[in-house]
Amino acid sequence: MKIAIADDHAIFRTAVAQCLRDSGHDVLVEAATGSELVIGVRGHRVDVAIIDVRLSEDSADEGIEVARTVKKDCPGTAILMLSAQTATTQAIQLLRDFETGIGYLRKDEVDIFSLGPQLSRLVDGEPVLGRSVASRLLRPARRDSALDSLTRQETEVLKLMAEGYSNVGIAGRLSLTERTIEDHAGRIFDKLGISLPGEGRATTNKRVLAVLTWLRLAA
Repeated sequence: MKIAIADDHAIFRTAVAQCLRDSGHDVLVEAATGSELVIGVRGHRVDVAIIDVRLSEDSADEGIEVARTVKKDCPGTAILMLSAQTATTQAIQLLRDFETGIGYLRKDEVDIFSLGPQLSRLVDGEPVLGRSVASRLLRPARRDSALDSLTRQETEVLKLMAEGYSNVGIAGRLSLTERTIEDHAGRIFDKLGISLPGEGRATTNKRVLAVLTWLRLAA
């Protein structure tokens, strides 16, 4: 993958970039500011941009607007937002506004040694949300929302889908069989009114649509 990184903390930025290079990826842009990132992304075609939400001491969420600019200029570029805090209202709106290619992790949820696979899922159009933002989004479902029809276990399965786990991964986390997870996923799709014709990628697309539906229904 070709990657761009924007973070005003040089040590963190350098460590992430080096780890990704050691994993065989090309880090083409390392930026300390949003403007540097935008210029770099415009000059290099990258698959994904990693952007710190807080890129300066003067703004708590400058990275959100930088992400919007990148998506406007380069719609095919996936974005992974990183933050020291759980997603703000502005960050959650960003997740809702783009159908694919936007992820959000709190920095204390980042394992730089497994970051490559998470970025690959983002590039493939799959959701990548940290447990903190997933938990926050599931708490405030609006009254009469379709989310209210989900059982506790279906809700947990949906949350793990949002974190990017496969059915096998979810089964391992919940100590259930893969077949049970498949059954839960089917009921989630039915309750949220998600259906697609065909097989193959349709299954993955239904998972993405389920997470997007959840983001839009959550308060």
